[in-house]
Amino acid sequence: MILVNPDVHGRTFWKDPIVDDYSQVIFLGDYLDPYPWENIDKKEAINNFKEILDLKKIFPDKITLLLGNHDTHYLFGNDDCRIDSVNYDEIRNLFIENYELFKIGIVLDKISFTHAPIHPEWKNNSSVKNVLGETDDKFPEDVINKLNNLWNKSVKKNNYLDINKVLGKASWIRGGLNNCGSPIWADVRELSDEDDPWPGYYQIFGHTQLREGPAIFNHFACLDCRKPFEVLKEEDKVIITEV
Repeated sequence: MILVNPDVHGRTFWKDPIVDDYSQVIFLGDYLDPYPWENIDKKEAINNFKEILDLKKIFPDKITLLLGNHDTHYLFGNDDCRIDSVNYDEIRNLFIENYELFKIGIVLDKISFTHAPIHPEWKNNSSVKNVLGETDDKFPEDVINKLNNLWNKSVKKNNYLDINKVLGKASWIRGGLNNCGSPIWADVRELSDEDDPWPGYYQIFGHTQLREGPAIFNHFACLDCRKPFEVLKEEDKVIITEV
């Protein structure tokens, strides 16, 4: 069984489940930048993030740390996100020093996990294709592997121009200029209930904060509900339950 921790934003809900009870534990990104109305101190959020990094180091093969838009903007910026400008340098250094601990996405048993959905229209954008090249329309692993490689390459070279071209795209729903966003920016509202972007695969993501509970559909689920979820694959069915 897989444990999924949606957007953290300084919250500590991820501490409640016992890591040993799960085969894999996946964080969907956005570790910092607390919401003002939740009264989470920014320094507390940084310490919380450090605890997550330590947990990854203790369980390197079990825990996956994904990146969200509130993580990458400490490296290649985005003026549309709230950001901790006071502790910017410390946070940026944490990501750079620990860059090998992070991924853009992962696929397990034909379930893809990213911060935001992988929208086929995003993948076919000309500037994305110029950076990633042609990708297989049937396998999200191909896109995700190229994104993970691009992340590692960008940090090593301290050059974020290409990855920003790929991941910096937001749709009009999020105040951007594109028809759909990237796998760190796409909003669940950019997909319809019946969309099946990757036949044979199921997408799980966060990013869009939901008030009434998770948005679970036939082919994808948005789980950003300030609580962890268990994901179980039984034959061809994906079962998602609140912890």
